[in-house]
Amino acid sequence: MRASGPSLRPWRALATVEPVAAGRRRERAGPAAGADQTCHDRRVSTESRHLSVYIERSVDDVDAFVSDPANLPRWARGLGGDVVRTDEGWFVETPDGRARVEFAAQNPFGVLDHEVRTPLGQTVHVPMRALADGDGCEVVFTLRRAPGMSDDELERDAAQVTGDLAQLKQVLEHG
Repeated sequence: MRASGPSLRPWRALATVEPVAAGRRRERAGPAAGADQTCHDRRVSTESRHLSVYIERSVDDVDAFVSDPANLPRWARGLGGDVVRTDEGWFVETPDGRARVEFAAQNPFGVLDHEVRTPLGQTVHVPMRALADGDGCEVVFTLRRAPGMSDDELERDAAQVTGDLAQLKQVLEHG
């Protein structure tokens, strides 16, 4: 999720829609992956980390802000830079090229899942939730270790996501 080197892009640490307890590993079977296949179709061993932050805003407020890709540069700096909307969808400019980003439709359940289609054509599913908690909510981002990812790379991605979540909190609570 850092801006340097392809191994540190936000899609390097995989996130998928299949829930797995934090720290557990699981083997999943699927066809051999090509550039046009999604990451969850591969046979991979995954490790999940659930990173979270409490935000003093309602689930609806968080959902409205996060699910609008135009807001990505304000809180998800690790993903890339400028955001561009074309007839084909929303794209984020990254050092590796243009990545497509698509969020789940706004919903009353706090599901903020999104997909990132990398410049290399790989689709990464990113589960993210806003869970109501009193007058605010807890925002949870599921980070997965990608095949071949070192411990250091995973730690850097976790630090980047943690920083992005802290920035999201700052923007939503203080403008």
